Amino acid sequence: MNKTQVRFDDLVFDKIVNHYWAPVCCECIEKHAMYHDEIAPAQGTICGVEGCNNEADYYIDFPQENVEPVDATE
Repeated sequence: MNKTQVRFDDLVFDKIVNHYWAPVCCECIEKHAMYHDEIAPAQGTICGVEGCNNEADYYIDFPQENVEPVDATE
């Protein structure tokens, strides 16, 4: 399976459990093949995928080793 990179403009690092999480909509989950066991229902927030303004349906967790922070000036 090819892994694709997805840019988020809303990604949170949880220091307690040492992972990142982000709100995502169903459209972005399908578009970017972000199927994962670690999802939870979301409500009242916007999708964290860069450029998407849909309402988020879920929160998805990412282990720290799967996240590559980028400089905000890029």
